Amino acid sequence: MKAFIRGEIFSDDLKQKFRIAENIANYYAIGAGSAMFSWPSDTWAAEITGLNPKYKFERKFLKGKKDYTYSNGKGSRGIFFEWALESGHIYEIKRRISWGKIERFFCTVCENGDIIKLEEKDVIECLKHRSALMCLPQRKDVSLMCLTTSPVSMCHSAEEKTAQ
Repeated sequence: MKAFIRGEIFSDDLKQKFRIAENIANYYAIGAGSAMFSWPSDTWAAEITGLNPKYKFERKFLKGKKDYTYSNGKGSRGIFFEWALESGHIYEIKRRISWGKIERFFCTVCENGDIIKLEEKDVIECLKHRSALMCLPQRKDVSLMCLTTSPVSMCHSAEEKTAQ
């Protein structure tokens, strides 16, 4: 089963300008633009593939699809990344909730398409035993049918997404 989750990208207009400046500087001096103008993303999704001694987790960053449907004219707000998550995998999501607050959490998708938040200690235990299914909480009240920070839905089940 698949589920979709979204995260808003803040200041995408400014990031695009930095990307242009980075490319111009790299054209004249290889690597100079990347050193001066790189801007790490504050909204991303990654599949957790294992444990890492330096970074705690091995991550495979997912390529998101940009949605400009709700963007303002400038492109500073209302642009969303959307990622498809599959059941049986463990994910880490980082997304900006407001200009001053960032949400970061672990999750998995259960067989009915619900996104379930996980605690870090549970993720570590699951990785040691290599089973995402054992990560599913036993209580039903932690299921995230819809994660929202705005009027726009932040996740959908695969059936709901294809019906739209």
